[in-house]
This record gives sequence, structure tokens and C-alpha cells, in this order.
Amino acid sequence: MTNKLTCVLAAFILFLFPNLIYAQPGLGTAANFAVFTSNGQFKNTNATNITGNIGVNVGSLTGFPPGIVIGIIHTADPATVQAASDLQIAYNAFSALTCGANGVLGVTLGNGQIITPGNYCIGAASTLNGNLILDAQGDPNAIFIFNLGGAFATSTLSSITLKNSASLCNIYWRIGGAVTLGSNSSFLGTILADGQIQLLSGASLAGRVLTRAGAVILDNNQITGVTPPVASMLTASGPVSFCAGGSVTISGNIGGVFNTGEITPSITVMKSGDYFVTNTGTCGAVMSNHIIVKVNPLPTPTVTPSGPVTICPGGSVVLTSSTASSYLWSTGATTQSITVATAGNYSVTVTDANGCMGASAPVTVTVNPSATPTISANGPLVFCQGGSVILTSSTAN
Repeated sequence: MTNKLTCVLAAFILFLFPNLIYAQPGLGTAANFAVFTSNGQFKNTNATNITGNIGVNVGSLTGFPPGIVIGIIHTADPATVQAASDLQIAYNAFSALTCGANGVLGVTLGNGQIITPGNYCIGAASTLNGNLILDAQGDPNAIFIFNLGGAFATSTLSSITLKNSASLCNIYWRIGGAVTLGSNSSFLGTILADGQIQLLSGASLAGRVLTRAGAVILDNNQITGVTPPVASMLTASGPVSFCAGGSVTISGNIGGVFNTGEITPSITVMKSGDYFVTNTGTCGAVMSNHIIVKVNPLPTPTVTPSGPVTICPGGSVVLTSSTASSYLWSTGATTQSITVATAGNYSVTVTDANGCMGASAPVTVTVNPSATPTISANGPLVFCQGGSVILTSSTAN
């Protein structure tokens, strides 16, 4: 009863919103292959060039060389076993998708036909002739899904054109039979087939071609797999919180771009900020982990005298630093205040709570020389009783 209600509700929603797009089913580990067959011979002739992994779960794989694979070749290993299982699940999931009221297409595609995002169904074997245009209408996340009820073939020199931000990463063909890509044709998207896959001489594919049951036959083809970008993993060479004038090296960029614009494997950072790398591929972009750097300013201590810094011999002045975690005076003292009784330049270097050090401007203390007065007499210093002499001091302030 619950399943029936769900189906009725889904049908009602599609009736109201025929162009509603659901997220495509996942491919699991099958997404790691550019060309794959779960059960069938994998044979190449001539100089096929494939970027991406290829594999066969049950069957032989021949033709490399002369073919070239920029990736890993898997034959009957744990990766192919899992991919075969995941491909079966994905194929069934795509088969179960329901097409909207406007999602039924004729058996002949192309010849300048323009298709907008959606889930489309073709009930029988079909062909692609000339050019098929997929128009995402400005949405780079737009999804195109084609469910074909039979075999599929493209004609010689046929092609697919992407328009208005359409991405080959979001194009899926679930084909209920064999697939043949015509000579010198150009095809885009991920094919999930239920039969033999054959690319005739000169045919090219940007995407994936995966079959759950059937041979793969290649002949002088160019295949570029859909490889999701891999995020870089950044590390710091030391503490990411440090004092002004210091630095830290952030490493780990693999083929991406730092948010500062550099494309080098590492950068040296001397400013506060959020640092990360963006890796871009044919299927969008991914961001690395973020490293937050904090650069602490150096302290700028001040010294306050307790009174005039010009003193008399025997006098003194107290010099006090602004508050900090620790102090080191030019005299070697480590207290916040020092008492100065001799002339000289006095400064303090302080350390703040962040461990950053800064020095004050010097304070000059001056000690005036001692005054030595002189006394002069206006007459003899030896005189008779009743006489006198006037003693006069030298001038003073």
C-alpha cells in the first residue's frame, strides 16, 4: 500500500511539474572507469588512446599495446568485482526513473535538435544523426538523462554540442541493448549499456562507456574519461599562529590553485588569513581543507618616568614599562620598573601573552654635574678684634 501511494504521488508531482529534475543515481565505483564491461571480451585494434581506467570483470582484455591507457588496467580483480556490482545497481536505478509528460522522445535524435535538461525516454532502438544540442539554459548543474528501451547507434560524423553551461559530467545514457558509435563520430556523456559496445574507427568519446553484459570493441579511438577532481590536502610546516615577521609554509597543492592565486605545490605565508586550494576538473571543482593563519602584532611598549629625567647627583628617577608578560631592560633587569641614578639611555624589551617581543624607544637620563661654589673676601682674612671682612659666594641659581 505504501509503495503504491508513493508511486501515485510521484506521478502526480510529475504531472504538475513535468520538467522537474531529480538527482541522478550514483555509479559507485563504476565511476572510476572510462571503459568497463562486467562480462565480455575487451578488444582494441590500432592506436586507441584512453585517459582513465579500463577494466573487464569476466573475459579477456587485449590490444594494449598498441593502444595507450593513461590510467590503470583492471582484469578480474577486486576493483572489477565491485564495479560490476555497482554498475548493476546503477543500471537498475536509471531504468526505474520515470519520464515526465514532455519526456518521451522519438527514436531518431539529432539533425540540429535542441534538448533542455530532463529525464527522457525512448521506447525502442534509436539512432543519433548529425548534431544533437544539449542546452543547460545557464545551469552548470543541469542533468540530462536518456533512457533507451533498445540498442543505440550514431551515424558517421555525428556529434553532440553542449550549450549554455551544459556539462558532460551530467549527461547519462541508459541503453537497453548494444551501442555502436559511428566512424569519426563524437559522443559525450556516460553510457550504461546492456549489450556490446563498439566504437568504429576514429570515433571519440568524452565520458564513460560501461556495459553490464557484452563485449567492448575499440578501433583507433580517443576516449577521455570523466574524472571527478580530487581535493588537495594541505599541511603547515609549523605553528599557524606566530608573531609579525615570522612565516609558515603551506604545502600539499596537487594541480590546483591557492586562493592567493599561486599554482605552486606550496606557498610561504606571512599574513593572517584563510588559505585553501581549489582543484578543478571536467566535473566541477572541489576545495581542500582550510588552514587559518593568524599573525600577531609585535608589542610596542612605552616607558614612563616617575619625574624629571634630568637629575642631580645623588638623585634618581623610576622608569616603568607598560604592562606585558615579561620584561628585559637594557640594564639586564627583568622587573616592570627600574630605579635609575646614573646618566644613560634606557630601554625595555617586553614579551606579550602571544610570545611576541617588542622594544621601547630609549629614554635618556641626564645627571647634572655637582656645583663647586667659591668664596671671596673683600679684605684680609686676618684682622684685629673689632674688625670684619665680607665673604661673598660665587653666583648660584
